[in-house]
Amino acid sequence: MQLAREGMTMNDEPPGPCAQGEANWYAVQCKPGQEQRAHENLINQGFTCFFPQVQVERIRSGARKQKLESLFPGYLFIELKVGGEDWSVIRSTRGVLRLVRFGSQPTPIPRAAMGAIMARTGAAEGAEQIFKTGDAVRITRGPFADLDAVFDRFNGEERAIVLISMLEKQHKLALAVGDISRGD
Repeated sequence: MQLAREGMTMNDEPPGPCAQGEANWYAVQCKPGQEQRAHENLINQGFTCFFPQVQVERIRSGARKQKLESLFPGYLFIELKVGGEDWSVIRSTRGVLRLVRFGSQPTPIPRAAMGAIMARTGAAEGAEQIFKTGDAVRITRGPFADLDAVFDRFNGEERAIVLISMLEKQHKLALAVGDISRGD
């Protein structure tokens, strides 16, 4: 996967126990070929979902055709609050098989990994669900790595403007969306 090549793995943040009321991203396993159906039904129920798709070119009957395909066949992502929502309705949603879990609890996906996936698929609308103006963020890569900042706005599909405090003044800094994570 492309994330590992750029120095980021899916385990950059330990899952660990999550604070009550904190929103995290989780993977949802869908029934075969029903990712779109599951996505639509979860959205209709008021859940925040992300269904990454990529444009691929296929040759069918000697003609090149563009087609949208799932980046992770059989899976989509959902944002849930720990202890804040009734997760049992997800299992009974049409198209959904189960929440991905290790042991008895669903395992959260690190926000940095979700941000990187959204940035690489050009899903600014999905990234907007992760970061909102005024959110505390942490810069994860580059010369300002490990500094805390405040999210200001998106600048295109793959860039974000953050505010950092240096020398008793706030400065605007443009970064790749994948270079920031929620500052907890």
